[in-house]
Amino acid sequence: MKILVTGSHGQVGSELIKQGRRLGFEMLAFTRQELDISCCDSVQRILKKAGPDIVLNAAAYTSVDLAETNKELAYLVNSLGPKHLATECKKYDIPLFHISTDFVYSGNKLGSWSENNSTDPLNTYGASKLEGDDFIQQISEKFIILRVSWVFSNTGNNFVSTILRLAKVNKELKIIDDQTGGPTWAGDIAFVLLHLVNQYKVKNKIQWGIYNYSGCPPVTWYEFANYICKFGFDTNLLSEIPTIKAITTEEYKLPANRPKNSVLNCQKIKRIYTIEQPDWRTSLKAVIKNWTEINA
Repeated sequence: MKILVTGSHGQVGSELIKQGRRLGFEMLAFTRQELDISCCDSVQRILKKAGPDIVLNAAAYTSVDLAETNKELAYLVNSLGPKHLATECKKYDIPLFHISTDFVYSGNKLGSWSENNSTDPLNTYGASKLEGDDFIQQISEKFIILRVSWVFSNTGNNFVSTILRLAKVNKELKIIDDQTGGPTWAGDIAFVLLHLVNQYKVKNKIQWGIYNYSGCPPVTWYEFANYICKFGFDTNLLSEIPTIKAITTEEYKLPANRPKNSVLNCQKIKRIYTIEQPDWRTSLKAVIKNWTEINA
């Protein structure tokens, strides 16, 4: 099976390529420079030439705060990009698997967010991603939209890499303690997407639609930072653990608003595909251990 992956240098994209090749799939990796999904001509040309069996869209504009001033670019990549992909995939009857985000939900309720809850993004990033989700649903017949949260890995910029970097040079860190979510390793997201690909390949039977997926248990950024520093210290990546001070969202002013509650209800994907939520602490240990080995 030939699988085309957009955003192949990103956190999830790089894991998709690595795991997919290990599973024996023919992985066609495209960076943004090689396939700009915001450009209709680029999408048409590459899909026609490559002739994939499935498209996995891991490309996105993910700079949440910069999106507030770069709105046009955010919508080009996160909204028009999926629209172009959906249009071409429908033309060739190709399934489209797309990565979305918890930021499509407002975060203004108690309990976890299910796929049936209404969407009401608080910032440009979330709004642009939601518009991309909507285009896919309007155009595609064969699609998976996987909404994930708090993605981390040892590739690129993310909360884990930022905390480790700051912890090496600061004796005190101030971390938000009133936003809650489920950290999710990029490798676990790639595993789920490829599991669904295999379901389609082997059984040719899949329930198309939107699915939530994230790590568990729920945690605040402050609690997550404490685990990162502890695991970093345990593996000698950090020589000492800085003092970590809990602060409120209001105290840490950022250009973009964030959901206070990003906890995703993942019962649908468990019920249909028996996919369990991973314990992000296990994944985090593996990521930091790998970082330690790289920097040894």
